Amino acid sequence: MVVLVTHVKIPALPFRICSDRRRRVSTARGLSLRAASQGCSWQFQRFTIPSLSFDDSTRKMLGACMPITLAVYLSHSLKLGLAKDIQVAVFRSAVQLLTLGLVLKFAFDGDGLVISACLVLFMVTIAGYTAGERAKMLPKSQLVATLSLIVGCIGMLAVMLTMKAFPVTPRFIIPTAGYVIGNSMSMVGGTLNRLYNDMRLHKGQIEAALALGASPYQAVHHHVENSIAQGMGPMVDSIKTAGLISLPGSMTGMLMGGSSPMEAVQMQMQVLYMVLGCAAVSCTISSFLGWQTMFSKTHQFLVD
Repeated sequence: MVVLVTHVKIPALPFRICSDRRRRVSTARGLSLRAASQGCSWQFQRFTIPSLSFDDSTRKMLGACMPITLAVYLSHSLKLGLAKDIQVAVFRSAVQLLTLGLVLKFAFDGDGLVISACLVLFMVTIAGYTAGERAKMLPKSQLVATLSLIVGCIGMLAVMLTMKAFPVTPRFIIPTAGYVIGNSMSMVGGTLNRLYNDMRLHKGQIEAALALGASPYQAVHHHVENSIAQGMGPMVDSIKTAGLISLPGSMTGMLMGGSSPMEAVQMQMQVLYMVLGCAAVSCTISSFLGWQTMFSKTHQFLVD
């Protein structure tokens, strides 16, 4: 028995253009054969080939993940043991930044001054804890670092706001405070670490000076001054090269946001000089508080 194909219809493949991306998405028709009692015929069934489309934010995030993949690969191949730390750091930073974005959105939409004050105090507390961890051998290092940053950073911000150096709005207060506190945190941590190491290294000289009748400050003042100078050194070098080697963060953000170059330069100068003032105050306070934690009430040197 011979079965003849009575009718074959091949429709044209339709195309449509996506209006937002102007990409061609093709559709095809599937072919199915259906048996019938009086013969056979072809029946066509439509199906759509799915297409992958990414919006701008997805493409940007995928592009940002490529350096992370490279860093993890190098850690595995060179056996650096940093792969897990890199992954944890990336995950933590993503969660923290997303949370910060939600908080900032909430602060910017409303009045936000109370939220701004709470957020600045929270940042100072975390910065003090982190700076104290760098010199955890020093007694009460975290308390010393936190008090130093509160007086230096919050005090300097209050002075600048009183002078109306920038608008008293969350959009200016929070980013400026974050930049100032972050830089001061690094310098306070370096100051305390250098102070402890110098005093431990010169323990014999300090105890000899105490035995000869010197006061505790007379015995350690050289180390106190040296730790302040070493702690502030990186910031001074950074200000010297500002605009020559790299564009500072605030200026870069304003330029990318569409501000004029001169407005960006003016804001960056204000922020840099604020950081320098905060660093000077915070490093000085941390060093003067720090050396006192290494002496007992009877002026006995406590460093082993």
